[in-house]
Amino acid sequence: MGRTLLIFMVIFTPISAFSKGHFNYLEFPYVVKKKESFFSILSKVFIPGVKHTIKSNHVQNIIIRNPHIKNWKKLSPGQTITIFAKEILINKKEMVKNVNIERKRRKGHLEKSVLDKIEEAENKGYFQIHYNRSAYDATEVLPENLDSSFETLLGLGLEYILSFNRDLSPLRLSLLARWNYYKNVNFISTTNPERIYTEVDIPSTWGFSLSLAKEDMWNKIGLSMGLEKSILYNVEFSSSLDRNLLRTNENIWIDVGLEYPITFQSLKFNISTSLGRPMLIKTYLTDLIGNEEFSEAENNIELSGVRQNFSGEVIYKNYFFIVSYINSKFSKDKTITFKEVKSRIGIRF
Repeated sequence: MGRTLLIFMVIFTPISAFSKGHFNYLEFPYVVKKKESFFSILSKVFIPGVKHTIKSNHVQNIIIRNPHIKNWKKLSPGQTITIFAKEILINKKEMVKNVNIERKRRKGHLEKSVLDKIEEAENKGYFQIHYNRSAYDATEVLPENLDSSFETLLGLGLEYILSFNRDLSPLRLSLLARWNYYKNVNFISTTNPERIYTEVDIPSTWGFSLSLAKEDMWNKIGLSMGLEKSILYNVEFSSSLDRNLLRTNENIWIDVGLEYPITFQSLKFNISTSLGRPMLIKTYLTDLIGNEEFSEAENNIELSGVRQNFSGEVIYKNYFFIVSYINSKFSKDKTITFKEVKSRIGIRF
């Protein structure tokens, strides 16, 4: 039982990372292959340009960590060497490859119940629930320059996040569903300041996003791809009715972005940015006063767009806070811009 537990611990944490002085150190196993010398191994597991001599600190650290190796000039195939060095010196691709080899080799000696526990630990999923607020200004140019201000009174969301291969090259799958209820909406026409509407009823909306992120691709920078459905509103003027109309814009966005984590003990910060294009845009008009019906040409205008998203996230234990600034611009039949600020605060469980 003790031996099984020891093997389980080695597989569960194949890479050790800890601080020593001002550097992060890594420790991982390397299995000696045929006709390999100590220094040929060092040239593989360290980045190019590192000089290896028997008196080098990183070489001495490895020798100290491996007292079972009696003859470093003649290594036997199948021997396991524990590599221990500063993270900035390690060849990460070689490290990942050797950890995978060692994991597969040791898993062959484990019972199924232990393997199930390892798989459960490596593929970890959890839920998050959050309260969200969003506020944005929309501006449409022509036939009148109309500014619209929107704000949610109540927003709730439920997220599911799955992380797998967490100890090596993490992949993260996130699914978010959210509901928003709007408070008063103010419409202002800059060409006719007297045309102002307040306390306009906006229907509640549902949205979702699905994203896949690969963390720590290069110098801790990660890559993300996402699919999101969102609804944005703006106001336009009808010359025939001589009043403002509400336009609903339903969008499905495809986003590609970068993210960078910063960790301070129990606090974790994530900074991210992304660029998105709409895959589908559906628009339709609503009369804010009467019950006018509009033609298909009025309802379905052609738009193409692009959006930029800048986000910051703070994580403390099971709590998180996210704030985002989103700038979207649509053009073609009309020119409409949206400047949006979103925030979410929640807990994972």
